[in-house]
Amino acid sequence: MSLNDEANDTDRQRLLPFVTRLACADSNEIEQQRQTYISSRAMPFMSFERGIKILEGALAIGRQADPLALPAVEDRMLVVKEKASAAISNPDSPFAKFKNWLEVLAL
Repeated sequence: MSLNDEANDTDRQRLLPFVTRLACADSNEIEQQRQTYISSRAMPFMSFERGIKILEGALAIGRQADPLALPAVEDRMLVVKEKASAAISNPDSPFAKFKNWLEVLAL
């Protein structure tokens, strides 16, 4: 969480591959081992790069997932953003109606 809070927009994108992969531990025991690993290595004011290395080490605990593929994640996020943008630009889409409703509530 602290890495996300301190990251700029570019670095924050590098955290995306870890979000679901760390949240999907095989068991509570693996989740606890990962938490212990991260807590024992994290320190205040550490570099973002050190934080990434710690997260990579935590992923090595438990089930071995596919290697991180940042370009694939970025490509998928781009597709989702483009679809969302297209849906919002269509005034009859549910997304556009919801967005307009939120804007009215904000007034």
